[in-house]
Amino acid sequence: AEYMGRMEPSLTVGVVAITFAVLLVIYHVGEFGIQWYYNRREVNWRTWVITVPYLVAMSVAWIEFGVESYLYPDMKIVPAVFFTGLGLAIFGEVWRKGAMIQAGIAFTHDIKYHRRAGHNLVSTGFYKYVRHPGYFGWFVWANSTQIMLANPISLLLFLMVSWYFFFDRIPYEERQLESMFGEEYRAYKRRTVSGIPFVHT
Repeated sequence: AEYMGRMEPSLTVGVVAITFAVLLVIYHVGEFGIQWYYNRREVNWRTWVITVPYLVAMSVAWIEFGVESYLYPDMKIVPAVFFTGLGLAIFGEVWRKGAMIQAGIAFTHDIKYHRRAGHNLVSTGFYKYVRHPGYFGWFVWANSTQIMLANPISLLLFLMVSWYFFFDRIPYEERQLESMFGEEYRAYKRRTVSGIPFVHT
């Protein structure tokens, strides 16, 4: 846009910040809404997927974005960086929500220790090649938001912390799934990947 004889950038710090806020709202409302539809009995305050570590992480991201926007505003409005991060974040969100919808009642935010009625192993669609498409989608979404914000420090922290979370959680969860589905799940594991880089079980 042209303003008083000079060109103003169409991408601004405000646009980047609002886009991030919108992505957060869509993520959390979607998490709650899908669980409400398929697993209404499971719905509680945790269904919003807002935990203390998550709040700390997002607070760090907002603080870094604010400080760097003040000190180095130009680094926050590089279109190639912004749209790459936004595109990947949308991809991760769609992948996660698609996997949740496909799994239906089989998808819950808490690890289950007993097989419920109607709980069958899902191994098609989003689950055909990736055992944990929900985790994969979240991993892509969360880290891509930091690319979009051009937050180098938060991106590194997000990558490290989220990877370690899944490195610890996936083997434990898969032991529970093996106890529920037996050889069916072990065969499924052999022909798929976990969805998180370098996490093998």
